[in-house]
Amino acid sequence: MQRPPRWPETAIAATIARTPGRHGITVLLHGWWTSMTLKQLEAFFWAAKLGSFGLAAERLYTTQSSLSKRIAELESDLGESLFDRSGPRAKVTDSGMRLFDLAARMLALQDDIRASMHTTTALRGVCRFGIGEFVIHTCLPALVARVRRDYPAVVLEPYVGLAKTLMAKVAQGELDFAIMPAPSKNASVVAEPLREVELIWTAAPELVGDDTVLTREMLERHPVIAMSQESGLTMALDNWALTHGLKFQRVITTSSMSAVAALTVAGLGLCLLAAGFVRPLVARGQLVELRCEDPMPACPKLPYFLHSRKEDTRWLLRAIKPLAIEEANFERRSVLLP
Repeated sequence: MQRPPRWPETAIAATIARTPGRHGITVLLHGWWTSMTLKQLEAFFWAAKLGSFGLAAERLYTTQSSLSKRIAELESDLGESLFDRSGPRAKVTDSGMRLFDLAARMLALQDDIRASMHTTTALRGVCRFGIGEFVIHTCLPALVARVRRDYPAVVLEPYVGLAKTLMAKVAQGELDFAIMPAPSKNASVVAEPLREVELIWTAAPELVGDDTVLTREMLERHPVIAMSQESGLTMALDNWALTHGLKFQRVITTSSMSAVAALTVAGLGLCLLAAGFVRPLVARGQLVELRCEDPMPACPKLPYFLHSRKEDTRWLLRAIKPLAIEEANFERRSVLLP
């Protein structure tokens, strides 16, 4: 019997049957039975979605060589090249584009099967999520404990970064979700509001003496210590200053909240940080709080959001997101403080 064409557009249309192996599926290709695996489809899907074999390997918690092997096996089975490897970066071919939506449907069906079991042990996989330093200090320990209790087979893989970097990684699919102090500007991403964080100005006692009320003159006389421009906190600070016509003498930047606090304790300038993060230092006498009184505008609030992609409806995300939202309590004392 003559073998029919191996890769028509409706190739993965038909039948899921039992085959040897944990992840085996058998698919009828217009009368021709061929074997492929969900792991192969998953490898192809994420490599195509992220545009990088390396990123896809990280996303699937495997090595790039293992991921490349799965894709090569899938291409051999289908008799089609799914990626054009002639250039510096592999690009999805026309055949790969046709497979992409079908692979997404197959993976979604796998997810539905697991969800239908509706047991905590049935949910497994790697959840890659983005957080900033303040979330690490306050919310992360509770979230980790909750996930380990409710879904013991899920592996949590946090990525620590600043707001703009986290936004980009969520939009590109490198992260399942991210908690950050900035709204979304991407139409493909939904940002669910969490809570607002109180911010306060502080300085070292030896820098300001008895002056515990913030003034315009103070901001123009002393440096402001802040995080880099990619930080949601700095975006809020800049917007506050612009809105109220405030000018800073100069700004000393760093990429860490802890470094901002330490530089402020050293007497190098003023800083605007989360109240829960710096008030213990105020209580110990290392910093003094600078009150914002009329005519100075009140300190800005810092709203936090949970970012995720609109089209991502996987069971893993549907299960973990509510836990992240519930545990987003930014009033918890820093895990590093006694």
